[in-house]
Amino acid sequence: MDVLKFFQVVGKMAMSAPKDGEMLSGVLVRRNFNYHLMRADDLSAYTELSNSVLTQKESIYYNGTMSLLLHNLQQVSGDVVLEHIDSKDPSEPTHLIRMFNDSVRVNVYFAQHVAIIEWTSNPVNDMFADATLAAVLHAHTNPIPDKHLGKWDEKPEPAECIRKTLSEVCGDDAVVDVVGHSIHLEVDGKSANIDIDTMQITCSDQLLHHLISSVCQKMMYALTPVCSAAPSKQTI
Repeated sequence: MDVLKFFQVVGKMAMSAPKDGEMLSGVLVRRNFNYHLMRADDLSAYTELSNSVLTQKESIYYNGTMSLLLHNLQQVSGDVVLEHIDSKDPSEPTHLIRMFNDSVRVNVYFAQHVAIIEWTSNPVNDMFADATLAAVLHAHTNPIPDKHLGKWDEKPEPAECIRKTLSEVCGDDAVVDVVGHSIHLEVDGKSANIDIDTMQITCSDQLLHHLISSVCQKMMYALTPVCSAAPSKQTI
């Protein structure tokens, strides 16, 4: 038998009335036989409970180059920011790397061959930290000479990557041009257009449409960081 229960909204959440269909999210507290819904930062004001912030640190041995480390970190996060720390104190890191909108930081002690991952613990940041750890371990166990690495802070142009890939897939007889915000393809008397902004394909030939769709999807997946917060473009 279902029992209908009521709760009272208190604190900052009660300062504005919710709109019809709006979802309320907060902490539901039961005191005696009464239920109160409030924001997490109001717990100390209405209850004897308090909030705590857990900051986690994980130390990893790393003896590779900074270029290799940044190259691997860029694969999982598209917003890697590097800061050089000019300090003679050996207890201070030589480099600070910020990732995932500053949710995860990597302090690199280059002389000591140590990298320390630091983040404020929550389900999302824990996932980002695991991805960062995997990238650091991959850089350490799979060393690549710096001369074979591109510049980590230069992002490839999707349109140019798709154009080159289509030229290789369709052969020398294909004509692939980038015109404004679209890519035009002509091969074997068939033509197709790709809108770069929406990744929408216009093509009357079903087989060619399927080929272009597969190429565009794989290329965008390859160019998009693994843990990017922004959704990747989908091919239609």
